[in-house]
Amino acid sequence: MNARRIVGFLIFVFLIFPFVALFLHANAVRFPLDNETMRVFGSTALQALISACAALSMGILGGLGLLWGTQRLRYFSWFEGLVILPNAAPVLLFLLAVVKLFPWARGLSGIVFVHALLNVGLVAVAFQHLVLQKVSGMAELAYVEGASGWRFFWQGVLPALRADLVLLFIFIFALCFASFAVPLALGGSRATTVEVLIYQKIRISGEWPEAIGLAFMQMLAVLALAWLLRGRGESAVMAFRKVTTPLLQWSPGLLIACFPACLLIFGLVTGIGSGMAQLRALPELVAEIPALLAGSLLVGVMAGLWVMILLLALSYVRPEGWLARFLSGYAAPSSVLVGFAILIAWREPGLATYFKIAMGLALVTLPAFYRYQWSATLTALKGQITVARTLGASDSLIFSRVMFPQVIGAASRIGGLAALWAWGDFALSSVVAEKSVTLAMTAQGLMGSYRLDAATVLIWILIAGGLLTYGAFLTIGLTIGEGVGNVLDSKSET
Repeated sequence: MNARRIVGFLIFVFLIFPFVALFLHANAVRFPLDNETMRVFGSTALQALISACAALSMGILGGLGLLWGTQRLRYFSWFEGLVILPNAAPVLLFLLAVVKLFPWARGLSGIVFVHALLNVGLVAVAFQHLVLQKVSGMAELAYVEGASGWRFFWQGVLPALRADLVLLFIFIFALCFASFAVPLALGGSRATTVEVLIYQKIRISGEWPEAIGLAFMQMLAVLALAWLLRGRGESAVMAFRKVTTPLLQWSPGLLIACFPACLLIFGLVTGIGSGMAQLRALPELVAEIPALLAGSLLVGVMAGLWVMILLLALSYVRPEGWLARFLSGYAAPSSVLVGFAILIAWREPGLATYFKIAMGLALVTLPAFYRYQWSATLTALKGQITVARTLGASDSLIFSRVMFPQVIGAASRIGGLAALWAWGDFALSSVVAEKSVTLAMTAQGLMGSYRLDAATVLIWILIAGGLLTYGAFLTIGLTIGEGVGNVLDSKSET
């Protein structure tokens, strides 16, 4: 077995680690098939169904607004980035804005409300790209023939994109079904989803055999959803020709598409002054901020390095065959399942807690990073790899001379993004850690006690730290890339 296969197998083992940990403890399993479990599974599926339907409906309307904006907004790419901001930013930021402006958003209805708004921008951008890729020519022809916009939408666009929209619906349903952060923050004391019920059995009642049984049941549901999404996650670099789609433009849709982002920004810029006053009244909390800041920095840096190293390892492996199919269809386990598996395998407290949180966050985020960017990055280099192999280059030489100089920048950028998200994590951290060890966990606790303005101040500290960490990753990647390029250039000249 060569080195590439060994590294690929180790990455495979890392990704399936949560399932392995649960299976190794299957002798302690107890399946709680009582009324509470059935109720929670039913409410989880119901909220995921309603959330996905609402996000898809509003997202399609928002996509029509984006199609209108493509022809009229000068810096449209920046506007598109604003639309997907709620998905790109840590979910804690959006939760704070919602709790501030919609205090009624609690329980099952609040979870549905937040899930729907969180995914509107994602659906809008995806729908816009699908239209430009698949039906823009049909739209131009229909416009010339004099078809009405809404008739073409119902009888032309939706049938043509039915398979893509169904896949998008399943994807949003899976996200909402396996969500933990939102139900943990908004669900209240009563378990509203399977994730929260598992968390309560781990942290409150200490019923680990039942928690393992629930984790098995949820694992089967996640694997079923992953099977529905199998083979559909490979991304490709798409180049759209400049087209006009007058039949598929609806300007009010812009308001729908950008409403979640505006909500997030408004929630962050209000209450800072009163938040400072609230913190001054909490001297014990202020004294803990340096330690919490250090904990967030440690988790963010380690999570970013984990992701960066794994992506570079994947570029060395160059996944093919079964591993490529596995990575393209693999859906990462939920945060609570990953955190529970880590607790089962590694119970050491103290400093190890930060390493466990970082490892879990890397495991949760790596499949998405691979599927939606890294596979396309590796695909773009296949031609160069083929030439190098034809000339007799070894795997190590291909990686050091061809792959590494071209992917280190992207790997550092993605690692920085993973670090930024790690700064804002409180869900997986709440499962692994015995107490609040990061700014995000403390801010979520303040939100739970309705000290929302004080939480706003902590979140701004969190944002500043996350952005600085992201910038450090970008700088390191750029420096390494330039250094490697200079070394290779000097060697080629000699």
